[in-house]
Amino acid sequence: MLGAFLGQTPGLLDRRFLLHVLLPSVGFCLSVSVVLAGSGLNIGQALRTWEGMAGSARALAGLALLLAAGLLASALSSCRMAICRLFEGYWTGFAAGAALRHGVAWHRRRCDALHRVPASRDAALSRYPLPTRPEDFRPTRLGNVLSSAEQYPQVRYSMDAVLIWPRVYQVLPDRMTATLAAARADLDAGLGLSVLCLLFGAVGATEVLWEQGPWSWFLLLWWGGCFTAHLAYRSALAGAHMYAQHVRVAFDLHRYDLIRQLGDEPPSSPEEERDYWYRLCQFWHRGIPRDHIQLPATSGSPAPVPDHTLRIPLPVSGCFWTLTTALGVAGAVSLGLY
Repeated sequence: MLGAFLGQTPGLLDRRFLLHVLLPSVGFCLSVSVVLAGSGLNIGQALRTWEGMAGSARALAGLALLLAAGLLASALSSCRMAICRLFEGYWTGFAAGAALRHGVAWHRRRCDALHRVPASRDAALSRYPLPTRPEDFRPTRLGNVLSSAEQYPQVRYSMDAVLIWPRVYQVLPDRMTATLAAARADLDAGLGLSVLCLLFGAVGATEVLWEQGPWSWFLLLWWGGCFTAHLAYRSALAGAHMYAQHVRVAFDLHRYDLIRQLGDEPPSSPEEERDYWYRLCQFWHRGIPRDHIQLPATSGSPAPVPDHTLRIPLPVSGCFWTLTTALGVAGAVSLGLY
């Protein structure tokens, strides 16, 4: 959610759009064209089809390919936030409810296991929200990494990260915004490539089924697309870790710059600062005057949150590969029955 307010300079946007969005889109369109023309991975047949076309038909086909790649790149760029939210685990619907409960339960158990080992607690803090805040957990690794970054200013300074971030971003220096833009671009590039790989696997496998091609081509296209999509997702996770760390640094180093821009003096103690940000967030969010806020009581330990999550041992990634394997076997069997 924090990335919704991230800006980029025009030069960086052009270069990253070319490398991270347009070129993968061209490769996707070209690969799909080869699969459709060659009825699978028959590259020789695709070349013969290309050579049999007239010069004007080749020019039109090349122009159509570039136009399709440009439209696809534009769609990926405009939907990058929706794609990110999808990979974070913001799902809706009846079937999504069970997946959400299952994914959150698995990641909560994984987080608890990491916290029980002293050597892995630092890794748990960068990968997951605090165990005392179960409502912040997401059903995917990417969602938990970004949720941990959003939770950080709330835990440290009583800030609402989504509310404060667009204001903090306006006072960041150019070097910081460029660093954030680079990290966010790496994250979006990995997610976009993962989507393209999944689409390629689905389109290629569907084409082989339609043409009743060899089952080996079906499995290679389907599982190859899923495997490369998984690798792209893991690459996006690395970018998400870097982006989340830069977001934490931005709050740590430049929150006082926002206070000065608002015409206030920085608080003199951590307690006063937490009070300041809490009052300011309440004022911006609800319009409550800052001098009339009653802070909630902090004494006593919070009541334990009942755990109603499903106890299913299989992780989300295991469910993904189980589903893709089942679909691949079903497709191969159906081809064998033709």
